[in-house]
Amino acid sequence: HPFKVGQRSIGKVLPGREMKLDENGEIMVRGSNMSAGYWQGKKLTPVGDEEGWFKTGDLGELDAQGNLYFKGRRKNVIVTPAGMKVYPEDLEGALKAQPEIRDSVVVALPVEGNAEACAVLLMRDGSEGRAAVQAANARLAEFQQIRRWLVWPDDDFPRTSTQKPKVGEIEAYARAKFGASDT
Repeated sequence: HPFKVGQRSIGKVLPGREMKLDENGEIMVRGSNMSAGYWQGKKLTPVGDEEGWFKTGDLGELDAQGNLYFKGRRKNVIVTPAGMKVYPEDLEGALKAQPEIRDSVVVALPVEGNAEACAVLLMRDGSEGRAAVQAANARLAEFQQIRRWLVWPDDDFPRTSTQKPKVGEIEAYARAKFGASDT
């Protein structure tokens, strides 16, 4: 119901639509609203599996009332050396709630075969961000704590034509600053 959405939920599945979560929490959809496939040359390549389920790449969670909560993109999940899953969107939300921070992007830095979250910040006040990161950490679980951060050197992040931060460029900068590589 459009007026009875759970707090911070993206709502419930509309009638006539099918949605489920796979074992990893990835949102899967199927139904008449889905394309049968896409054309590749002169051949139609179907979307979805043999039962018609399409993996969206989005991670979600359902509450007891059937409200769907968006957790993030599957490809962006950071798995810590302890095996904990960290969603950059959760950390970015805590950071953006700090008045000193104008914008933030959380990227993964390789650590012990897995990764660690690193926040790249645009500050409003010209500070180095320590107090703002500490305040954000107070809102986060222990395994989500931001231990590495840096302030972006320019007035704004590089952005796409739709004004989204270019995460790949920002991540490359952070890796270079911290001497991190994929190996």
